[in-house]
This record gives sequence, structure tokens and C-alpha cells, in this order.
Amino acid sequence: MSIHGFTHIRVFIGDYVASLYFSSVNKNLFRENLNILPYKITQIFLTSSRKMKKKQLLFILSACTLTLTSCANYRASPLYNPSADLIQMAPRDEAISVVSKTFTRSDCNKFLDRDVLAEGYQPIQLYIQNDSDKNYIFSLDRITLPLARPEMVAEKVHTSTAGRAAAYGAGALILWPLIIPAVVDGVKSANANEALDKDFTAKAAKDQVILHHSQFNAIIFVPVDAYQNSYNLTLVEQGSAQSKVFHIVSNE
Repeated sequence: MSIHGFTHIRVFIGDYVASLYFSSVNKNLFRENLNILPYKITQIFLTSSRKMKKKQLLFILSACTLTLTSCANYRASPLYNPSADLIQMAPRDEAISVVSKTFTRSDCNKFLDRDVLAEGYQPIQLYIQNDSDKNYIFSLDRITLPLARPEMVAEKVHTSTAGRAAAYGAGALILWPLIIPAVVDGVKSANANEALDKDFTAKAAKDQVILHHSQFNAIIFVPVDAYQNSYNLTLVEQGSAQSKVFHIVSNE
């Protein structure tokens, strides 16, 4: 293959990936579109591999490995505490404040690195500031919204290792070196899914005791079809039967 032809393939791959990125409205759509890139590369190789020298072929496949596997990752920001204004305006009972924030698509991508809304789940950040001298019991079944389990939501937004492996496998039937990016991508996808599972579990709200002079900051997941921006939350004082009911309107 001529230098001109070799350069053409390199430019095509770069331009194709760039066009996918800038034309995609979110990172998940970019990842989905990128999955078809092995087919595009295979089409080029089918018309040129007979004329291509072995070293050139391996060089291009190595470049493809670096380009394609860079997208299988999980990078989410930690949860932030609400602003002081939101805390001040939040429902308050004596020394306890409760702030609820409904995640936008941008929030999902920032704090969960996945478009959870597209999979049918609405994340809500729940922040409770206990400035009292008492401990309070927080329980998920005392929230008047139907909740989805975080592990179920995580499973829905996993990077599809099967789909990506199939895409590489189609090319590997013709060009065996494509098995290399298949293996690398499979490992990186599995690692990304494991990191996602751990982060979703860490950020998800759980039954627990909110100690005096402490804060609670976590996420609950509500099926989109059942989402309401107003709901009730009940906290029970530890060691007594007294409870506090908060009527909450989530900030959107």
C-alpha cells in the first residue's frame, strides 16, 4: 500500500471518531456509535489489506486498539453538598434540614458518568443536615416514592462487553490481529463496569442512623414513569417512637 493510502486510513479513523464525538448529544450515544467503528475499519481493510505490508497492517491495528479502548472507562465526580442557599430554603424541623435535588441529564453524566435517565431511572440527590443533639433513623421504606435498587440501575448502564466483542469478532474473522483490541477492550469494559458498580453502591442511599451534628448525602433512584417532584420523608428519633415528617419539593 502506498504512503498516501496508509495516511488516508489514519485520517479516516481520526475524522470518523471526531465526527461521532461532536455530533453526539451525550457520552453514552458516543459510545454506542463508536461500537460500529470496527465494521468501518474492516471495510477499509477488505479493499486494501492485500496490498498492505504486514508491518503497516500491525501498526494500524495497534493504533485502532489505542483509539477504541480509550472509551471503555468510568469517571464520575463525587457528590457535592448542596449550596448554602438550598439548605437555607429547605424544609426544616427544629435543627434538621432536608434538601432534595432532581438530577438533570448533565448531573447524571457528571456524578454517575452514565445517562441513567435514558434507561428509565430518575436519580434524586437527598441531603439531610442534622444539627440537633439527637440521632435519627433513616429508612428507605419511609420515603413515599417507589424506589429502584441501585444494582439494578447499574446493570442497565453497564458497558456492553458482549456487543463490543461481537463487533471486534466480526473483523477478527478476516483479520486475526483484531483479537488484540478485542481482549484489551474486554478487560477495560469489565473494569469500568466494576468501578461503576462500586460507585453506585457507595452513592446510593441506605438504611442507616444519621448521627447528631452530621450530614447525610446520597442518591435514590425512582422509575421515570413514577417520578413526582414532591414526596414525604419520615425520620425516627433513635431510642424513642417520635418521628418527624418532612414534606419535600425536589429542586429541578
